[in-house]
Amino acid sequence: MMQKIFTILLFFIATILYAQEKRIAIVIGNSNYSANTGYLPNPVNDANKIASALKECKFELFDNKIVQNASKKAMRDALTRFAQTAKNYDIGLIFYAGHGINVKGINYLVPTDFEVNSSLPAELNEANAPDDCISIDWIQNVLRTAGEYNKSYIIITDACRNNPYRSLKRDINPDTWVKPERVPSGFVTCFSASQGQKANDESPYTKALLNHIRTRGISIETLFKRVRVEVSKSGGQNPEESNMLTNDFYFVPAENNDDTDGDGIPNSIDDCPYVKGIKKCYGCPSCGTPPPPKDTDGDGFPDSSDSCPTEYSTTNNGCPVKEKNDIEMVLVKGGTFQMGDSEKHSVTVSDFYIGKYEVTQKQYQAIMNENPSKSNVGDDYPVETVSYNGAIAFITKLNAKTGKKYSLPTEAQWEYAARGGNKSNGYEFSGSNTIGDVAQYDGNNNKSTSTVGSKNANELDIFDMSGNVWEWCQDTWHSNYSGAPSDGSAWTDGSGSSRVYRGGSWFYDAAGCRVAFRYSGTPEGRYFHLGFRLVLPR
Repeated sequence: MMQKIFTILLFFIATILYAQEKRIAIVIGNSNYSANTGYLPNPVNDANKIASALKECKFELFDNKIVQNASKKAMRDALTRFAQTAKNYDIGLIFYAGHGINVKGINYLVPTDFEVNSSLPAELNEANAPDDCISIDWIQNVLRTAGEYNKSYIIITDACRNNPYRSLKRDINPDTWVKPERVPSGFVTCFSASQGQKANDESPYTKALLNHIRTRGISIETLFKRVRVEVSKSGGQNPEESNMLTNDFYFVPAENNDDTDGDGIPNSIDDCPYVKGIKKCYGCPSCGTPPPPKDTDGDGFPDSSDSCPTEYSTTNNGCPVKEKNDIEMVLVKGGTFQMGDSEKHSVTVSDFYIGKYEVTQKQYQAIMNENPSKSNVGDDYPVETVSYNGAIAFITKLNAKTGKKYSLPTEAQWEYAARGGNKSNGYEFSGSNTIGDVAQYDGNNNKSTSTVGSKNANELDIFDMSGNVWEWCQDTWHSNYSGAPSDGSAWTDGSGSSRVYRGGSWFYDAAGCRVAFRYSGTPEGRYFHLGFRLVLPR
């Protein structure tokens, strides 16, 4: 009985500490390196996804946005300011995705203004690394000298994605991470690959981290063990950590009232939390029954033999089959808002799901077996040059394949989500009053689209609702809102054939990227700056 009481107290204390614990994170993604250093397509996207996950784990995002494509000065300034801020928090976390190099046992993060001098041998380029790059040791020292030695700091690096010296002769492989000789007390430093290994630019490490970071009730040690197991299965890459934490840490602690098996007995006092039991036997089917093997996701595969222990699947050795056309959705809680610009009207929308990103060329190709895009061509760029009729054809085939009920958003759903739903801060653009932070538009682009998620998200963690490509809506065009529905439904009363599209694009100015701006085109119209996004009913 005393053991049961002690267990309950531990869960109770952990829950209280989680609620009171102050957490802050700085997230850095560097993609836009020079040609001789090597462009990386994924780090900014990875950084945005990690930032969203950390917010769900109750971390504040430093400066409320990721640091992206940063020079050495910008990185040093941001990290120094972060250190001064983090001393007022219990947990400080740094996530970095981009190039990394190792010189004489010291690991460096590579800023985007780093240049490889191809006329010099590798050894002379390496000699410049301390001046050109930012070492993990420097970051640790900055955090320590800011004060508060009893804090916990987590440093996660998904680096060494490409070989920045790939064209130079050398005796040492620069595409390796060597863990530092000393990790200060209170720190854990996590690397995407072990010494002597390359890190894959397809981001298996970040993907694995995202798969497990939200799992309730697993310690940081267990989390990174699961990440190691998952990444090592992809071959050629084995993550490792140097852990000197002095406090227990859970990204999402277990809750005292969790009841995994649904038998009415909380996990905190259930000796058999994964199989229904009875109270007098402490949650087991019969008294004296040994606890069954742990099955975290409840799919019938014990964790010890489940290749994906936190993802439910009764086939494929416990792993769900990932479809090429999987589309990540965000729940938008319903509410009432003022829709429109100078002419506003009150609209109430119900809960719905909306695509976190615009439909990509990879997703479109998987369903339609073609790619009509004319701007930038690539898997993670938004599909464009798609007519309204073409978007409907895609949705029809997608629904037949998945059994779901995808559709285009109504104009009201689109604007409500773009404004941030019930978390809206009243911004002019989707997620900011500073357009460059959230939108690819004609004032900051190379006359083309960018990969989805390259800019910052809005209040609901939805990307690119301002800029990149215009997005089709269900509604037919009306020049004003006189007679518009107030329930968030599509306005398709046959007043004309033109359909609404919203959000602006890389080809348009800032005014067209405002959340209230409206435009339209014929259902057959196909333009190299026009794509779409999907919604699902709840």
